[in-house]
Amino acid sequence: MTLLKSKKLSCLCIGLLVVINSVGCAKEVTEEAIREEMTPPVIESEDTHGVKNIKVETEVIKEETDAYSVEVELPVLDGFNDLEFQNKINEDLKQGATDYIESITGMALEVKEEGYLTSPYYVGISYNILANTENYLTIEMLYNEYTGGAHGMYYSDYINYDVKGERVLALADIVDLNKPYMEVLNEAVLEAIEQARLESEYGDGLHSWYEGIEEESLAFSIEETGLGIHFQPYEIGPYAEGAPSFLIPYEKISEVLLLKQ
Repeated sequence: MTLLKSKKLSCLCIGLLVVINSVGCAKEVTEEAIREEMTPPVIESEDTHGVKNIKVETEVIKEETDAYSVEVELPVLDGFNDLEFQNKINEDLKQGATDYIESITGMALEVKEEGYLTSPYYVGISYNILANTENYLTIEMLYNEYTGGAHGMYYSDYINYDVKGERVLALADIVDLNKPYMEVLNEAVLEAIEQARLESEYGDGLHSWYEGIEEESLAFSIEETGLGIHFQPYEIGPYAEGAPSFLIPYEKISEVLLLKQ
């Protein structure tokens, strides 16, 4: 999993938590018990709120020249049992940031050399921890750039970690593939958009480009109270509408989720 700038154009995608209840006696070996054992990781909010299992530190990178300026705050994770997995996460985050920085600063140097640079380019990276419990960690990576013109551009990436399973989770890991999960998610998002329109001065004009969720480019975040569905600027509306995000309560989509609240 590498955070590349190209990921923006496809509107990125990206932990899940796992809670396994201990039992006082062994399970009877039945078909039901076997099915239960094979059930994917689940989220349970009880007794997890506020628990910070994975330590997140910040690496700061700053650079300023007459051609560009760089301001980066990068998460560095510690606390996974599998050090190889942990190192891979941190390496991927660092490499993704490096690639993004070099793409913008390299462009700035080329434009300067050609004599067309009117103002320094800007590269910014920051992050938010949307959830961090003993079972799951969700990180929002924010990328911001200015390369001239009326305004800059930005986008976000969402990475969902199954802390106990020590893996990055895709949508296919958290939904029942035998059910119409995309239809259910789309209906929930459309309902959230309709509510946003009622509360907005733009009315029906808000998010008017929305034509449904594209599974291949769906950006989601697993949070304690719901599933976040995120869109990039220009994806479902003009730049003025920003990057719309909708937190869908788990109970609204529980029929297709392999999660417990």
